[in-house]
Amino acid sequence: MWLSGKTRPDLTYAVNNCARYMAKPDKSHFTALDRIWKYLIRYPDLGLYISHNSDIGLIGYSDSDWANCLMNRKSTTGYCFLYNRNLISWNSALQRTVAISTCEAEYMAIREATKETIYLSSILKWLEKEKLGTYLPTTPPILTDSEAALKLANNPEFHKRTKHIDITYHFIRECIRDNKVIVVHIKTSEQIADGLTKCISSRKHHVMVEVFKLKPKGEGEKPEGKKVRFVDNKA
Repeated sequence: MWLSGKTRPDLTYAVNNCARYMAKPDKSHFTALDRIWKYLIRYPDLGLYISHNSDIGLIGYSDSDWANCLMNRKSTTGYCFLYNRNLISWNSALQRTVAISTCEAEYMAIREATKETIYLSSILKWLEKEKLGTYLPTTPPILTDSEAALKLANNPEFHKRTKHIDITYHFIRECIRDNKVIVVHIKTSEQIADGLTKCISSRKHHVMVEVFKLKPKGEGEKPEGKKVRFVDNKA
């Protein structure tokens, strides 16, 4: 749990998914846990590498997997934030209420990402005042692959299919209006937060690790290093 929350975002979804069954696990959960241990044994020294060769500012990725929990049919929210292409924040968690559509699940995920955006923006703005040479865009973007949730976030009018959504989730619209955040569409194939909401292929997992800059210890200082390869789809 400590690794997945502090230094190993590649473990976050798998660890959090297993943690849901700690009170009453069965054989399938121990099998899943064994896969996590095998993955750690194979790649024991991956860690976040922070570079200083970019100044694109803060960018967030928001995603959800609709009703993937078989026990209560709740959806999973996943988001991650990169600052100057360096991963600084990520999360994977069950949503508090049951979403009755993929649009609603994605919209609820964007709300959590919006709250994190405001928190991170306040910290980075404080650092700017300390004159550390950092650059922060005026309005940080949140990238989502749901066009329906994007339209819902930007449309101030209620629709008969979305009027049931709790008013607290329309906090997103207020933040967009006040230029605290903007919500931007991105292709599903480019959604790097996908691995925080569901099981993904080894190829997509490898891409996520590359974007998150997870590297073996010492490799970050070398011009070229041995690349990490993922060959087990069940890892």
